[in-house]
Amino acid sequence: MDFRGKTVVITGASSGLGYKLAELAAKEGCRLALLSRRKEITDKLAEKLTETGSQILSLSCDVTNKQEFKKHSTPLKATLEI
Repeated sequence: MDFRGKTVVITGASSGLGYKLAELAAKEGCRLALLSRRKEITDKLAEKLTETGSQILSLSCDVTNKQEFKKHSTPLKATLEI
């Protein structure tokens, strides 16, 4: 299956499975939104993954907080053209 150009939102992107999924999705040419509570880590990951040519947005967001997630949904949609 071809994922090039698809938009992928990854929560928990600062470590573990989320981090690895971000690496794999970037190599496939996906547009990425990397969400985590530790933005400094996802910023570094985003910087590293831009070398793949993927469009990447890094956001500090606790997805268990509904208001915080809603606050980020508009810029997320606009930036990644969801």
